[in-house]
Amino acid sequence: MRAAAFSYGVLQALHETMVPVGSERRTLLSQVDALSAVSGGAFTAAYYCVNDETTFDTYEKKFLWRDVQGALFWRCLRPDNAIRLLSPYFGRSDIAAEYYDRHLFSHATYAQLAQQRSRPYLVINATDLESGARFGFTQTYFDRIGSDLSSYPVARAVAASSAVPFLLSPVTLRNYAVEGQARPEEQDASPDALADRFRHVLDDLDYYGDAHRPVYLHVVDGGVTDNLGLRAAEDFTLLHGGLRRTFAQLGMDHVERFAVIVVDASAQTDSKSGATEAVPGVLRVMSDAGTILLGHSNFETGQLFDQSLRLWQVEMKHSDHSLEVYRITLNFSNVGSASLSTFCNSVSTGFRLPASTAITLRDAGRNALELNPEYRRLVKDLE
Repeated sequence: MRAAAFSYGVLQALHETMVPVGSERRTLLSQVDALSAVSGGAFTAAYYCVNDETTFDTYEKKFLWRDVQGALFWRCLRPDNAIRLLSPYFGRSDIAAEYYDRHLFSHATYAQLAQQRSRPYLVINATDLESGARFGFTQTYFDRIGSDLSSYPVARAVAASSAVPFLLSPVTLRNYAVEGQARPEEQDASPDALADRFRHVLDDLDYYGDAHRPVYLHVVDGGVTDNLGLRAAEDFTLLHGGLRRTFAQLGMDHVERFAVIVVDASAQTDSKSGATEAVPGVLRVMSDAGTILLGHSNFETGQLFDQSLRLWQVEMKHSDHSLEVYRITLNFSNVGSASLSTFCNSVSTGFRLPASTAITLRDAGRNALELNPEYRRLVKDLE
C-alpha cells in the first residue's frame, strides 16, 4: 500500500501538469507511452489503465483507504475458502485475486485493455520461481507458454506481481508450449556491449519451449527479480534490436525527447540485526531482505539501466538522430523535507494504511516529482 500510494501521487502530478502538444495543451500523463509496474505499483498502474481519468475520483476510496489486509484475512477464514485452501491447487493469492477482481478491477481482462487505445502500454512484472527470471504479463511471454493473454484477468496479474513470498502463495500458470516453437526474430543487438544481455533475455524466453520445460509456472512478487520495473523496458528494447528500431516498430520515428520516470517506494532504513549476537529470526530476515538487500539491488538495477541509456544515446547519434534523455528517479530521500522523508521510510509494507498516512504518501509522491530537477528540465523544454 505504501508503494501504491506513493506511485499514485506521481500519477496525479503528471495528470495535473499541462504541456503543449501540437496546437493544444494536454496533460503530461496523456503523453506517457508505457508503464512497467511491480508489486504495489502494479495496483496503481493497472487501475489507471483500466479506468483512465476516473482513477482520480475513485482509486483512493476503492483501494488506498480500504483495509485490504483485513478483508483478505477474513476471506481466508470463511468456511468455504478455508475448505478451498486445503487443496494443493488453491492458495492465498487466489483469494486475493478474486477480491481484486471484484472490488478493484471490475472483472477487467486484457482484451478490455486492448480496446482502450489511449492508455499506455502496460507491463505487469512477476518472478518465475522455476527459472528465477522476470515474467512479464504481455503477449510476448504468453506466446512462449502457448497461451493467449486476452482472456486473462488483470486482477490475477496484479495478484501475481504482489505475491510476497511466504505471506502470499505463488500464482500458477500452465505452460501449453509445444516443442519447436519459433524464437522471436533476432535483431542485431548492437551496440556490442548489450549482446550478452540480449542472448540472456532470449534464453529466458526459450526456457518455456525447452523439451524439459515445466508444465506449470509458479510466479511470485516481481520485486524478487526487479523491484523497479526497469528490466522490462530494457528487455523490450533489446528484443527489438536497440532503441532506434524499437521506436520504428512503435511508429515513433521522430522522437526527440525520451523521459524515464522511476518510482522507488522502498523504505531506506538501517538494519538492527547487528545490535546483538543472536541469530536473526525469520521476521527480521524478511524485514532486512525487503529493505537493506532490496535497496542494494535497486541501486545495481538503476546503474545497469543508466549504462543502457548511454549506449542507446550513442546508437541514436550514430544514426543521425539526436535524442535528449531525461532520467527521473523518485524516492523517499527527496520529498520536500527531512521529517516527511523519515515518516515515509517508517511506513511498513502491508495492505493496510490509515487514510491520513495514504494521503501523506500520495502527497510525498507529488512533491518528489515536482521538486525533481530533471523533471523540471523536461517540463521547461516541452514548453
